[in-house]
Formats: sequence, C-alpha cells, structure tokens
Amino acid sequence: MKHIFQLEEQLGSQSYDDLDDLLADNYLEFGSTGKIYDKKAQLVRSESNPSVQFTVTDFDIQCLAADVVLATYWTHKHNDGEKFHLGI
Repeated sequence: MKHIFQLEEQLGSQSYDDLDDLLADNYLEFGSTGKIYDKKAQLVRSESNPSVQFTVTDFDIQCLAADVVLATYWTHKHNDGEKFHLGI
C-alpha cells in the first residue's frame, strides 16, 4: 500500500508530458462535486495549476485483479482550500 501511495503522490508533481505518459487513455477522476475528469481534462488542469500543493488523506486501495488496484483518497489543496475526492 505504501508504494501505491507514493506513486499517487508523485502524480501531483509531474509535468504535462510525464502525466500524458503515465495516465491511461481511459483515466477517470471523480470530484466531490460529482464532476468527472478524463485524461484530457486532467492534463489541462495540470497545465493551468502546475504548482498546486496538496495533502492526501483517507488513502485506501482495493485489489481488483492480480495486476490492478483501485486507489481512493481525499486531497486537500493548500492553495485555495478546495477539497475533492479521487478514484484512480
């Protein structure tokens, strides 16, 4: 679980090109407002907020298959206090 947590934290500090390589084409992120972000939307967000800092809480993973895990957690942005939930 610690390794998956570290990988998820690293996603927040990746460049546009690195994120483009790391995220699956069918990537989805679910915000607490109900908004769903696909890969394209996430890449646009990373370009417009390259230095957003956040803290991850309530991290949990579920094994879906031998080589697939679902990580869920809350992120707390330090820049504006916004809080949203991720499912990756």
